[in-house]
Amino acid sequence: SGYIVGQLYYSDRGELEQAMRYADSAFASLKDDTAKRAQIRIAYLHNNVGGDYLKMRDYAQALSHYTQCAKLLERYQPENLSAAYDGIAMVYEGMLQPKKAIEYNEKAIAAAEKYGSKNAIAKRQLNYIVKLINMEKFDLAEARLTKIQPLVKEVNTSFTWFLFYQNKGHLLRHQKEYNAAITSFIKAKDYAQSSDDKYQYLSILDPLCKTLMQAGQ
Repeated sequence: SGYIVGQLYYSDRGELEQAMRYADSAFASLKDDTAKRAQIRIAYLHNNVGGDYLKMRDYAQALSHYTQCAKLLERYQPENLSAAYDGIAMVYEGMLQPKKAIEYNEKAIAAAEKYGSKNAIAKRQLNYIVKLINMEKFDLAEARLTKIQPLVKEVNTSFTWFLFYQNKGHLLRHQKEYNAAITSFIKAKDYAQSSDDKYQYLSILDPLCKTLMQAGQ
């Protein structure tokens, strides 16, 4: 479990080479353990490594790890299966296959709603809105974001607020409400900093800087 913690620590900080070293050690330490607890750890390790490969845009490896995660969670912990489906959706988005991305987003939302995890539902819905914005379905995205806001308030985590304000910023920018968009992107940046997630922090700087330029700032 120490290796898994190390993998997460370095992944969040964008030090992916070091994260992969910890992942390799974790896989090696768990490879002969057939206990349910070990298999669940392996599933989450596949999920984490899938996310690292996604950041590196190695979509084949990312899809492989997320798929292995899904197979293990289907068997040992189906209540958390939505995380694997969500990862697969992000891979297909990166591969420019929006229909497949939407298909797995819908599967992720359905899985989250089946087991009633409010935090999972909020995250899956917010990631779905990301896809809608990328597909330029702005009206649908805005309606879903408004609908999900009470749940985001109830869940009240840094990650869900980050996604909320990230999405809101993109919608406001599309509406040419640049100053409001800047405020929203800055809130997203602050949530990324509060959770010490370097990847989130860096990902929000690009739209923030572009919107500042559009606003003449």
